[in-house]
Amino acid sequence: MLLVLKRQTLWICVLTFISLTACFTLFGEKALVYFLMTGIFILFTLLVFIRVEAGILCFIMMRSSLDALKPYFEFSLGPFAFINPAGIATLIILGGGLSYIVVNKVNILDVPASRPYLAFLVISFLSLLLSPGRLVGISDWIRLVSIFVVYILISNLFETEEKINKLLQAVLISVIVPSAVGFYQFLTGTGNQTVYGFNRIFATFTHPNPYAFYLTMLLPIGIVLLLKDGFSSRRIGLGILCATMGISLMLTYSRAAWIAVFLAILFLGIFWYRKLLLISVPLFFLLIKFNPVLAHRFGDVFEFSSYYDPQNSFFWRIKLWSQAIPLIFSTPILGHGLNSFGSYFREEAHNDYLRVAFETGLIGVGAHLWILLSLLRRAIYVYKRIDMQYFKSLTLAFISIFIAYITIMLSDNLMRSLVVQWYFWIFAGIACSLYKVDTDRTQKEYRNLSSNGSLISIDAKMSKQRNFANENSPG
Repeated sequence: MLLVLKRQTLWICVLTFISLTACFTLFGEKALVYFLMTGIFILFTLLVFIRVEAGILCFIMMRSSLDALKPYFEFSLGPFAFINPAGIATLIILGGGLSYIVVNKVNILDVPASRPYLAFLVISFLSLLLSPGRLVGISDWIRLVSIFVVYILISNLFETEEKINKLLQAVLISVIVPSAVGFYQFLTGTGNQTVYGFNRIFATFTHPNPYAFYLTMLLPIGIVLLLKDGFSSRRIGLGILCATMGISLMLTYSRAAWIAVFLAILFLGIFWYRKLLLISVPLFFLLIKFNPVLAHRFGDVFEFSSYYDPQNSFFWRIKLWSQAIPLIFSTPILGHGLNSFGSYFREEAHNDYLRVAFETGLIGVGAHLWILLSLLRRAIYVYKRIDMQYFKSLTLAFISIFIAYITIMLSDNLMRSLVVQWYFWIFAGIACSLYKVDTDRTQKEYRNLSSNGSLISIDAKMSKQRNFANENSPG
């Protein structure tokens, strides 16, 4: 046995030496970095295909930081196609996820909102026939498929309270590196300065807005977990993390994200924790009133500008939308094809509903709205029928995230930000699996109870859950 291990070690050393030599020959001084990157992705691939859950958790923790590697590790696959670490990791998750779904014969139609999402995938694929940039459109379509696969995996794999807690921990851990980079940009003045007079931090993202939207997705979950626990070291850590996210969000100077977070916290305050209203609402207006920088970001919104102005883009967006709407009705069925908006206007749509209608037609935007309504309906149904307060608060957190999500889509390009989409659909998968987790927990209690008197309330609850399970699926 010892001889076998020694031989394996010898072969590993030989292969490592050969690989390093090849890397130095091909890439010169960057050889070690490329070698380490390759090794990390090989290990990640093995992890995804052997233990899908662990692979997803690793991906969630590192996905928010991968876009920072684009300038250093982006390789051309042709005149219009590139691959980078984030894309490679996405393809690995997509391959591992599809393998898991096929091997385990997962019935994806049982997952809420799967039918409208599949309909949207079919419609958007057919729209590629009309796309002027078909290759880039196919890339966009693959991203849509990867989001759907992750949503299916989350809904099927994380079906216990312990697993959901691990998933939420992985999501919150993903904040650490971007936050550190963001504060470094703030202290050194190396943030995005396209808006005159503002040092907008963007952390490990490509622009301040996606970073702000990412924080918007995570902050309601952080607040719910913070207020759930009593005084403990864990709660102190969550308090520091939430404060870090809040300050980072402010330093992005993203108006859409500020408004979305305000609405999300307002919802949580009305329907869950009233003290949030006493804290958040006055704080929001005090910051706008007494911070001249923040006040300036809101004050110039309605100043007229007929051209693109990064400091004031409201009227410019209205002009762009008024030009795009007539073209939607020129090809109303399948639209102009995925990724066609930029080809026509040389700008992003800054309105995801308009973009979907333009690129996939009225049928596509109908399927997209069907997806959103299915998610909301499912979350409301689950909230009404689960009893555990922790799960109820998580469901309300998702609904608040949903409100922020549909608000941002009115004025920004949320669907183009794959990293933000990943985290939103992770929370959607959690919200949809909470009902099964609560049902399984109740059944376990039922089996453990021996007293007939103690079984009365459990019987009533299980009867209610069985009736819910027999209703038509809300998506």
